[in-house]
Amino acid sequence: MKYERLNICAFRCYEVLWMKRIMLLILGLFFYQNLSAQTSKSVKPQEPEQIKWVNMEYALKNASKNGRLILLDFYTDWCGWCKVMDKKTYTDKAIIQYMNQKFYAVKFDAEGKDTVNYKGREYSFAPALRCNQFAYKILNGNMGYPTTVFMNESGDVLTPVPGYLDAPTLESLLKYYGERKYEQGINYDDFRKNFQPSPRE
Repeated sequence: MKYERLNICAFRCYEVLWMKRIMLLILGLFFYQNLSAQTSKSVKPQEPEQIKWVNMEYALKNASKNGRLILLDFYTDWCGWCKVMDKKTYTDKAIIQYMNQKFYAVKFDAEGKDTVNYKGREYSFAPALRCNQFAYKILNGNMGYPTTVFMNESGDVLTPVPGYLDAPTLESLLKYYGERKYEQGINYDDFRKNFQPSPRE
């Protein structure tokens, strides 16, 4: 009889010990999940830097005040090279950083219906031209896409650059205008001969 009681006590002690271990395990898992959840909330993945595109009105209003030039990217929905430029050139880190620092960047759909007030006149879509009057004026009727236009702080056209631009080429143009080399009488072709593009992977 005593032996049976001892066995029962031993079994109960063993059972209690296992219950404690299971409870500790459950509590440990609970705290671990809470800690993991808090860590994932506090450490957010860093979003990739992007070009800060603005509309034309904003660029014209702020360029002179803040001493920035304007870069106009004329595109259309059907333009394949425009999409390649968006995917490859405008995602380049060196391009993004320099454009955001020195320029107001404007994307403009040359066949879009937007109305633009430019130098005291209103421009909108012209069915007869099958494009926006603003694009037609700035591009002097040379409607090829993409076309990258550089403007000074007053919104005057410095130069239109037709066609696809890879990152090193666009970077050389950005630096040429951003560093005001054109105001120093330096020719772009001469500038580009000595230009060293940023290292890329």
